[in-house]
Amino acid sequence: MVLTNKEMFDSLAIFAKAKEKGMLGYAIAKNKRIILAELREYVEKRDELLKKYGEDIGEGRFQLSQKNVQKFFDELQPYNELSVDIPVMQVSQDVFCNGTLDSSEMFIIDWMVREEKSE
Repeated sequence: MVLTNKEMFDSLAIFAKAKEKGMLGYAIAKNKRIILAELREYVEKRDELLKKYGEDIGEGRFQLSQKNVQKFFDELQPYNELSVDIPVMQVSQDVFCNGTLDSSEMFIIDWMVREEKSE
């Protein structure tokens, strides 16, 4: 499955709050592990840019000022668009749709749905 850094990063937010069980929960946990390993360099670059454009608010956290938000996103954009082919786990539509995810969460991780072969 070819995913961009942005798609993978956005998926992690959904994975972090998902309370899924069974096959969907298993697939989410497996994909979270794979994506975390794949995004290591992207997260390092994102953190570097946060330090460059943000204000240190303590405990290793940085906050972007209104004047620097666009600069941060402009410089991060080329890294967002980079894509990689990773071995993610996909599930059937039935498994995916029978979870507790809301529609906006499902939209972000719809790449997890295995395409059904038509006969």
